[in-house]
Amino acid sequence: MRKTMLIALIAAMPVFGAPCASPQHAAFDFWIGDWDVTAPDGTPAGSSHVERILDGCVVMENWTNAKGGYAGKSFNTLDPGSGQWTQHYVDNGGLSAILTGAFADGNLVYHRQFRRKDGTEMRTRMTFFNVSPGKVRQLVEQSKDGGKSWNVAYDLRYSRRSAK
Repeated sequence: MRKTMLIALIAAMPVFGAPCASPQHAAFDFWIGDWDVTAPDGTPAGSSHVERILDGCVVMENWTNAKGGYAGKSFNTLDPGSGQWTQHYVDNGGLSAILTGAFADGNLVYHRQFRRKDGTEMRTRMTFFNVSPGKVRQLVEQSKDGGKSWNVAYDLRYSRRSAK
């Protein structure tokens, strides 16, 4: 009986069409694809597969580092009412981080404020630069002084992988 009720409930749910087909949702499409990722000096850092899921409403990254053993996923969504983007990043080390941000000058800039295990208050700023077709830069900076000064945590260069 419960299974029948659940099926009837799902069948009765409205179909909304393509709610995430707006230009605002497409602004982050430059990151979609398969990528080889390096440090600024060209040293391999990892690989990434970025795709749209859930009817185009989520930009999901699947990250694997070059040395193996570390993997993560990010789920990026847009609130069209506020224009705010949210990234929920999770990894195989137990990290769960939520960042919020918006586009500025064509780049997506995320922010996060948190307290490290040692009690230090930290701010993180993560910027995705749409460098050119097939090139994306992800710069992550951290501040221990409330944003007065910033240090580079990592600087990654994404190069679109050629179709084989």
